[in-house]
Amino acid sequence: MTLFAEDSTDALDSRELFSMSPNLQGKTLDEILFDDLVILAEELSIRKQEEMYVKRMAKSSFLIPGTGQLKTGQTGLGIAQLSMHLAIVGGTALGTYNLLPQELKNSLDNAGETKAYFETLDYAELLPASGVFWGGLFVNWLLAHWSAEGAAQAARANIEEGSVQFSPDLRLIDGMPFVGASFHY
Repeated sequence: MTLFAEDSTDALDSRELFSMSPNLQGKTLDEILFDDLVILAEELSIRKQEEMYVKRMAKSSFLIPGTGQLKTGQTGLGIAQLSMHLAIVGGTALGTYNLLPQELKNSLDNAGETKAYFETLDYAELLPASGVFWGGLFVNWLLAHWSAEGAAQAARANIEEGSVQFSPDLRLIDGMPFVGASFHY
């Protein structure tokens, strides 16, 4: 199970690598020219940028549900998921605070009183507030996971439709010569 939606791309085998560039098909290593490698590097750069775009949209929606949808053009769904996120977080905070024991709520302004309260605390008093807190956290995690999956699917659809365009970027990044990683949309 993944924490958030992302594609895991394995290393390319030689057939797939050569199929990306028609100039390389049927050539031996001795026949491959530098220009052929530049074309291949451009194709790899675009593929890497597409992968990064999908991951970025998924991570964005995992951290703040709905933001990936807003960035991929699904405005209504993004606003709905962001609203659900805010409602869950707000409801969790409000419910947790309201279920705290009254003595603890009264002592929150004074550090000495708060320390004294926790020294004599019966942990059973905090169970209702803890249950609401952890339940809200779990529900928010489910929303974040669902939102990240949807944002990744929307990003892949944008790539397939051509509404997001990438251009080759030949730079030395992360120790990989000729494979740049940037995108514009």
